[in-house]
Amino acid sequence: YQVEISLDTSFTGEDNLNIGIESGNAPESANTPGVILDWGVANGDALKVSEISYTFPLAGWTVAVGSQMDASATWSSACAVSNIVDALGDCGAGNSTALEGDVSISAATSFGDGFELGVGLSSNDGSTTQGIFTSESDDYYGISLSYLKDTYGFTIAYSGTTSTDITAGASATAYDVGDPKTEKTYLGFVGSYTPESFPLTLSGGYEIGTVENDDDTYQYSLGASYPIGEGTLSVTGGTNGSFVGSASDMSDEEEVRAYDVSYSYPINDSTTIVPFAYTIPGADDDADVKGFGTSVSFSF
Repeated sequence: YQVEISLDTSFTGEDNLNIGIESGNAPESANTPGVILDWGVANGDALKVSEISYTFPLAGWTVAVGSQMDASATWSSACAVSNIVDALGDCGAGNSTALEGDVSISAATSFGDGFELGVGLSSNDGSTTQGIFTSESDDYYGISLSYLKDTYGFTIAYSGTTSTDITAGASATAYDVGDPKTEKTYLGFVGSYTPESFPLTLSGGYEIGTVENDDDTYQYSLGASYPIGEGTLSVTGGTNGSFVGSASDMSDEEEVRAYDVSYSYPINDSTTIVPFAYTIPGADDDADVKGFGTSVSFSF
């Protein structure tokens, strides 16, 4: 199970202080719900603060600062389909269009005719002696540009991560300040389209990356959502994370795909129920990994 509570307070009517609290008992090992699913939490039944952030307007920008907050917290995205398998999230371009982070600053602005620009900086080491944006820290940076209209949109984003191999404890002195950091970069593309004469929404994305040893990686996702009754049926499919090589080269790392289906149904104005199912063929030593469940959310 997972339980998440989001507490929001505004002081001026234009700002927002958010405190997130969550718990869960999903196991967090390979091919288990805590890793596979978009909502799994491995907190061992303990309540923990999942985010503290403050969002406010500044000179035409929307700015957010916080801990345990993504660097892309304020960005817009053309991805318009829901997913259950985490690897399919953000239309398969989550390393770039939905840049993660911890201690972060995120900012976004609109400059007319549907264009929106987002920038972000983050570090994973704000709660350690390695600090943020230091020679020892693991840091993130990114920029995103979206063009959003009523029936279509696209997003292009570029991001990078820099990290070190410093080891905690007595062996930490093995790291020298002059040593170069390891860098990963990602470039992602996301688009969506809803025909004016038909309520089906298509969303997809493709992301390429350069990681350790200058290996090139790729990942992608494609999804569709369609209103049925008062709810929305969503189906997504794509790579189960990133793979070394290119999608057109069969000699590269063997590709594993994931698929999920969900139906989001509003029980009333404040409560939504989402039954879902997923499968990842060949994910566990060529055996299929699959499951089903239901999530319920409400706001007031």
